[in-house]
Amino acid sequence: MGLPGASTRPRTLNPSTTSRVKQSLNSKSITLKYVQLIVLKIKWLSNKCGSNKMEFSKLQYLPIFMYLWFMSTFVLTYVISVIQKDVEPIFPYISDTGTFTPTSCIFGQLLNVGSILLSIIIYIRYLQIKEINGHLTKGLYSSNVTCLILGWLASLGVGLVANFQETEVFSIHIFGAIMAFGLGSVYQLIQCHISAKTMKECRISQHVVNFRWILGIVSTVTFFTCFCFAGLAMMKYQGTDMTKWKKADGGYSLHLVSTITEWILGVATMTYVFTFTFDFQHFKLIEPTLQFFD
Repeated sequence: MGLPGASTRPRTLNPSTTSRVKQSLNSKSITLKYVQLIVLKIKWLSNKCGSNKMEFSKLQYLPIFMYLWFMSTFVLTYVISVIQKDVEPIFPYISDTGTFTPTSCIFGQLLNVGSILLSIIIYIRYLQIKEINGHLTKGLYSSNVTCLILGWLASLGVGLVANFQETEVFSIHIFGAIMAFGLGSVYQLIQCHISAKTMKECRISQHVVNFRWILGIVSTVTFFTCFCFAGLAMMKYQGTDMTKWKKADGGYSLHLVSTITEWILGVATMTYVFTFTFDFQHFKLIEPTLQFFD
């Protein structure tokens, strides 16, 4: 019960007071929305930058670039050496086109860059297979490590071929060629086995795997053919300059078999690495972490 004389009507706010309350509430609501947007933006930037780590996407273009780099190197040095009459135009050895200056300088520099690109691609391929290690058997893990070692040795062989011309240091040049093409062929065959086992995880088709098997077999056969026929041709050679091998020098047909198969071997090897573009389009690379010793 109310006190005698007290009014029982509810209190009403002044219209101006009501307006100020509404404006205050609207202002707070807008401010809250801005804060939420800023927080979401910060979270997005944090995820995008990966805690300020550099990310490398579009990795599928790296094998393509490497393929074009090597093919351009072979064609460029061939054209220059033929124009300068350093080699015979009919299928010289790839190395012959980079024997004399200035093509030796161009050949060496371009192959040095190419060997670095090749070693990077081989390492990224190793990381890809390592990342799906949970689905792999112990034998496949060993194959992956073996491929990393073989691939890097093959890349080193490319560098030896680039920097030790056959007319200057023949033994090291040939040793580098065996490393580049021989170990490279073994690398391809083991990678074919890995590709067949990880086809689902790598998101590649059976056609890609089959194509790699074809390239791996072609590389292996042409490697042995190239070096065997080169030895037979040299046994019959009677000329004075092997970089300008003519029919009259003897063993010319054997020489042609060797040089043609070397060109096929070079193209097949680079094409094999090119096929990694189908794998590399499905992941990105984040820069490695550096940790100081205690």
